[in-house]
Amino acid sequence: MNQTPAPNWYPDPKDPTLMRWWDGTTWTDHTNAIQGEVATHVPPDDSNVKKPLTKRAWFWAIIAVVVLSLVGVGIWFTGQITTIVNNDRPTTSSPTPSTQTTSASGLDNGDFVVGTDIAPGVYRAEIETGFISLCVISQEDDAGGTLEARASNEGSLIFTVENIVGSHVIISGCTNIGLAHDKLRKNPSTITNGFWLVGDELPAGTYQGTIDPHSAIVLGLVTQFDAHGEVIHSDGDTQGEMIFEVKDVPGSVVDFTGFSSIVPV
Repeated sequence: MNQTPAPNWYPDPKDPTLMRWWDGTTWTDHTNAIQGEVATHVPPDDSNVKKPLTKRAWFWAIIAVVVLSLVGVGIWFTGQITTIVNNDRPTTSSPTPSTQTTSASGLDNGDFVVGTDIAPGVYRAEIETGFISLCVISQEDDAGGTLEARASNEGSLIFTVENIVGSHVIISGCTNIGLAHDKLRKNPSTITNGFWLVGDELPAGTYQGTIDPHSAIVLGLVTQFDAHGEVIHSDGDTQGEMIFEVKDVPGSVVDFTGFSSIVPV
């Protein structure tokens, strides 16, 4: 049975840089900047205009949906997810030794030095089943600054390892990890939540997604990234059907979250 979240401040489904008040039935107009003071005024009329999500905003939106969904179904989570995406240029000092090496069967969860333990390229990982099913992959510079981070709790996750000297890739909660083009899903009978390669797996065009009404947090999200992880387009809604366009951009990736069905139209 679907459990409605109690009245409280939650991440804004349209702007993850804000907290928005949920009154137990619907979202209100009251917002609170995550790193600022609580807003005491109603946002201007143009605050409802949908804007593309940044890499940082997209990642926090997915994490918020996953964590709130777990809370909504009564699962207690004692860990903490802390990931910050920054755009500082990486340094080029000597690589940090890795805590995990590759094997003939492929990659596993662990820490990999780029160029030594893991080659640059586009990778796909499935979600490892566990108490909390959440696959997270991030790339950090040699000072520990996060260059890029992605997470998924359903389907599969696609991540680009950039060729940056001294950086390393951290993989957690994932399984069946390998190069994306070695794990293509050709002509799938159904399109599911998760990551898809545009062109190789998912044709460009118009799609309709039905937002899953049985989720603890009812929220459908679609994001298309270019080959370097920059957001091309993003959209989201909280009920009914949602129409969106997958653009014909070579090397791009689309991520679907929160849908019960996805079909071309």
